[in-house]
This record gives sequence, structure tokens and C-alpha cells, in this order.
Amino acid sequence: MNTWQELIADAVEAKRGAARRLREVKAAKAGIMADLHVAAKVADGAAMRQYLDTWEAGITATIELVVADLKTDPVLLATLERALMVGEATRSWDNVNEWQAERVYCFTLPNGGRLKVEASLKADGVTCRKVQVGVTTQVIPTYELRCD
Repeated sequence: MNTWQELIADAVEAKRGAARRLREVKAAKAGIMADLHVAAKVADGAAMRQYLDTWEAGITATIELVVADLKTDPVLLATLERALMVGEATRSWDNVNEWQAERVYCFTLPNGGRLKVEASLKADGVTCRKVQVGVTTQVIPTYELRCD
């Protein structure tokens, strides 16, 4: 069992770690915002949001686009091209369910941050569309409290 002194020491160390992390985030923010500005420049006038988020290993800058097609949309293609100018592509994945269809592209930035480009489909495109490929049925146990 921890003593009060150990608990206080842990709290003080956690505060120092948080303060150090805040300084690192503030130092990296300007560079990441500059990279985000370069990558997002081509999306002026498009349906787009951009924001910063902190995570364990750094800052993530996200550009959200709503596109007509994942393979031919000029704003998406230009944004990805600009993202490659400021970072290195690391991976991509799809988020598809009954209410959304999007592809996420992830880039590592030179200053240690991460850039994500999230491209949501407006509707079925010519080359990319959401297709139902099956149905999942889940059996979930239910419980209640009974007292004799």
C-alpha cells in the first residue's frame, strides 16, 4: 500500500511530466501547423476541416475532406500530393459501416508529428462505392440481479 508521501511524490512527478509534455507540444505546434497549412492549401473552398489533437507520442494534424470519388477527386489527389511534400506516407485504412465510408491516409512529419487525411465519400462514386458484403449477427448475454 502506498504511503501519503509516495502518493504525493507520484502526483508531483505526473505534474512535471505533463508540464514537460505541454512544452514539447507547444514547441512542435508551429512546425506542425506550417505542415498542415502546406498540405491543406489546395483544399480551399472544398468541404474541409482541420484540427490538432495530442496523443501519447506527439501531435496529430487532421484534414477532413468530403470527396466525390477516392481515385479521381482532384482536391483529394492534390491534398495527398501536398502531404507527401511535407511528410512520409505510413499507412492507410478504410472505415466503412452503415452510416459512413471513408479512407484515412496517415503521414509521419519530420518534426515528429503525424498528419491524417480523412476522405469521406459523398455518395457512391464511379470507381469507389460502399457495398454491403454480409451481415453480422451477435449474441449478447443479458443479466439481471435476482435476490431470493
